[in-house]
Amino acid sequence: MEETFARLSEVIITPQIVERKPRSYTVESDAAFEEIDAMIKSGDKAVLQAICDHALKLCKAESAGFSLCGFINDEPMLNWHVTSGVITALGNRYSPRYGSPSGTVIELFSYQIFRHPEWHYPWAWENGYIFPEMICMPIYQDNHQPIGTFWLIHKEGDHFDHEDVRIISVLVAFIRKAYKNKALRELFVFS
Repeated sequence: MEETFARLSEVIITPQIVERKPRSYTVESDAAFEEIDAMIKSGDKAVLQAICDHALKLCKAESAGFSLCGFINDEPMLNWHVTSGVITALGNRYSPRYGSPSGTVIELFSYQIFRHPEWHYPWAWENGYIFPEMICMPIYQDNHQPIGTFWLIHKEGDHFDHEDVRIISVLVAFIRKAYKNKALRELFVFS
């Protein structure tokens, strides 16, 4: 029997965010941002892991990760370069640049919220991934070339809101700042 997959428009639910009541801002995020900024300034090589760990806590997500753009055998791929949360048990994974939530947000030049993206992307379904709700934000160099994506996953029943988008946007700005720091450039080597 042939598999049928949902249309992209059926799994992208970004417009629903306007209907969701955002939780209140807390100073907890400010303290995390100060810590991350200090790590970047000092050239601390653990900064990308710290960003993922803070995202997990601040957004109350199940998993968080930074995917880095690169190539394997001349095929554009994304390496789940740094992860935090339950997805970490999967280890260092790769996903296709095209035909994945990360590839979609890179092409759209904007963040998207997905409901069960595995219903649309065959690679996710084939690998047994289940992402009840996922937010994915692209990260670009100053010349608009993609560096990668930053993403978080919620368990079934949990949802992202505007406060999550604010927090993730700031964390993406820190990833870009780390990328520009020559002392941290080795963290962005695709492997």
